[in-house]
Amino acid sequence: MLDRLGLAPLFSDVWDIRAIGYRPKPDPEAYRNVLARTGMPAAQGAMFDDIARNLVEAHALGWTTVWLKNGSGWSKQGPLAPIAEPHHIHYETEDLAAFLHAIRI
Repeated sequence: MLDRLGLAPLFSDVWDIRAIGYRPKPDPEAYRNVLARTGMPAAQGAMFDDIARNLVEAHALGWTTVWLKNGSGWSKQGPLAPIAEPHHIHYETEDLAAFLHAIRI
């Protein structure tokens, strides 16, 4: 997707489920695994997700959070997941390319 949008050069790393030990989001251990494996201070990272509840734990660790709003029914809050509140989300966008351009990355 990043290649198709021409955004791949802007990212130093992308983590998928294999890289986080098959611990699904929003499992906090998955997020801590990323920090441990990279040695990156949380304050220097950002998490982009199209499911707001996945941003709650990232916010708790100190990452900047960006919600990619898409209006999809499957991205709604679930009863067993953390509830995302406005203070968990630093930025919202419906257009990732435009958002990254606007913040001048």
